[in-house]
Amino acid sequence: GAPFDSSRGRGTEFTFRVGARHVIRGWDTGVATMKVGERAYLLLAPDYGYGAAGAADVIPPGSWLLFDVELCRIQ
Repeated sequence: GAPFDSSRGRGTEFTFRVGARHVIRGWDTGVATMKVGERAYLLLAPDYGYGAAGAADVIPPGSWLLFDVELCRIQ
């Protein structure tokens, strides 16, 4: 697949509150296990990503997703 988004490319951090359901399920689950400064690859099954619906014209229905995530800080 091809990259569809990158906060690194924008030079900004992406922030969210774990467990608040503002991001896909796989991010809540994966980031909750990380420590500050850790970098991880999150391979997400469709049920942990965008599921059978996909996301607009960017992510097809039923897609597996691979994210390269770095936890910069916790507030």
